[in-house]
Amino acid sequence: MIKNLPNYITCLNLVFGCLGLLLLFNGHPASAAYCIWIAAVCDFFDGFAARAVKAESPMGKELDSLADVVSFGVLPAFLWFHYITDSFNLNLGMIAHPLSYIAFFMAVCSAWRLAKFNIDTRQTDHFRGVPTPANALVWSAIPFITSDSLFPWAYQWISNPVFIIVFGLVMSVLLVMDIPLIAFKFKDWSWKSNKIKYSFLLLSVVLLVSLKANGIFFVFAAYLGASFLENKNKGV
Repeated sequence: MIKNLPNYITCLNLVFGCLGLLLLFNGHPASAAYCIWIAAVCDFFDGFAARAVKAESPMGKELDSLADVVSFGVLPAFLWFHYITDSFNLNLGMIAHPLSYIAFFMAVCSAWRLAKFNIDTRQTDHFRGVPTPANALVWSAIPFITSDSLFPWAYQWISNPVFIIVFGLVMSVLLVMDIPLIAFKFKDWSWKSNKIKYSFLLLSVVLLVSLKANGIFFVFAAYLGASFLENKNKGV
């Protein structure tokens, strides 16, 4: 039974992805965002558990990708769908604006990215394209942006249909772009070998503690910046 512990955690990831969809369909985007966060925790700990009990397997790898398609592919795609619809002052219970269906492009890109990850031997110590959990976490921050938040201009942006559509398209394309990005797989724990990773993690903690959900956007920007510096140092 202990050997199946990682798979059970992966299944929890999938369950919370399904729950998030249900909550979103019932008009609770913030609760759906919490489900993404819990799914992300499960996604981290299933790999950790697999290594701890020495139960890494091809089945676990495939199950992880299948769960991620729902939690970090379909769920953020429907969050995007929700905010496109909302920007046109429509309700999810009504017929959606035709442009809302462009959100399914994100689900396709997520599935494509996950399938490629499973067969791409280059992604052992870095990612190629934005990981699906990172994209999902960015979208999970949007329900917490309000007109009286720390960044009222951000609320105006997500309320603008042109911005929300373009933003979603850019995030979708970043999923499948062949660009090397940092993966937090440490060959050793020394500062010299991992100073960019450690600096990014420290900055992320500061941003999330000080800005809460709003800090996720800045963490994502810092992730891209840290990846650029890492690539420059390696001559990629």
